[in-house]
Amino acid sequence: MDVNELYQWKDRIEKRKDLEHMLAEKHIVIHFYDDQDIVGVIVDGKVIEIFEHEQQHPNVTIHAQFPVLQNIWNGNKRLLTLPEQSLQAKGQFRDLLFVEALFHLAS
Repeated sequence: MDVNELYQWKDRIEKRKDLEHMLAEKHIVIHFYDDQDIVGVIVDGKVIEIFEHEQQHPNVTIHAQFPVLQNIWNGNKRLLTLPEQSLQAKGQFRDLLFVEALFHLAS
């Protein structure tokens, strides 16, 4: 899985000073799965880490084809509006909303 676009998203988030309050108290682990690979994101306060293996117990898991994941990372598609056959997302609703907002606001 080519995660270059995910790193670009991370760079955009880190440049957005107006989002610091949103990240300040948050700790969330997100796992993205396509057919073959996994990539994860840890948001821990103002620190965002990207990893390419399972790390911790995720708060949110997202299973989708790679092009769908790219559209989410770029903010082109909203996580909760995609049909279930395109994507499977699991986690608490507030965590899913937070993840959707992170990717949408960074676009």
